[in-house]
Amino acid sequence: MRPDACIGVYLAELHFPEARTLKEKRAPLRSVRDVLQARFRASFSEVGLQDAWQRARVLVVLAASSLPQTRERLDGIDS
Repeated sequence: MRPDACIGVYLAELHFPEARTLKEKRAPLRSVRDVLQARFRASFSEVGLQDAWQRARVLVVLAASSLPQTRERLDGIDS
């Protein structure tokens, strides 16, 4: 039996060395979110380090119709 759907999950810790405040971290984080949502049709959430100025832990989740397609899209996020 072949699955009709697959879910890919990607957890990453990002570093923003130029950020000196939480407000300065938001703009590049928003940019990353927008690219991931537009290019990979992925859901994005900051799940940790919200109080850190230069770091963010993010969770990216995507759905695809097959395992190869899921892997391809996750590999695209990683590169």
